[in-house]
Amino acid sequence: MGLEEELIEDLQPRGYQHQLLEKAFVQNTLLYLPTGSGKTYIAVMLIKAMLQEIEPPFEATGKRTVFMVNTVPLVEQQATYIQRFVPVSVGRYSGDRKVDFWSREVWLEELKNNQVLVMTAQIFLNNLSHGYITLDKVNLMIFDECHHAVTDHPMRQSAISGHQLLLLMGSRCHLLLRFIVHGSQFR
Repeated sequence: MGLEEELIEDLQPRGYQHQLLEKAFVQNTLLYLPTGSGKTYIAVMLIKAMLQEIEPPFEATGKRTVFMVNTVPLVEQQATYIQRFVPVSVGRYSGDRKVDFWSREVWLEELKNNQVLVMTAQIFLNNLSHGYITLDKVNLMIFDECHHAVTDHPMRQSAISGHQLLLLMGSRCHLLLRFIVHGSQFR
């Protein structure tokens, strides 16, 4: 057993994390928890629980998990965490990587090669509008720091687009919204 497998096996959810994971597995969920309470861990456990949907090849029946973040540094941070604990390929996408200029062919190759896509909300919204990815090929959308999803923010637009399509399609795609709360705000 390698170090990565040992790390994955050593992680045990706390009681409340297990309850939230079970809820998130069957319905769209908003995690409203204080900093340091393990929201990312719950997201990773949900990704692992739904692995069977993202393991097949994309061009066949494989779907993809999208983890949306608000900033470029969070792309790296969350992708590194997911890569550490989930045995799949994780793609990192943000404007500083010049992904806005990628062709349809480049994006399709990325979708073939990566089961989890960590990206800024604007990159996801751009991919939806260009048709490079469609929500019927997404099994799980995780919105990190969703308290930013206000007014015309790309995360809000992505959430609205996703929710509308889920209602129309009756899709099995789950939404997990992670809300950051500072300890003094949590009661």
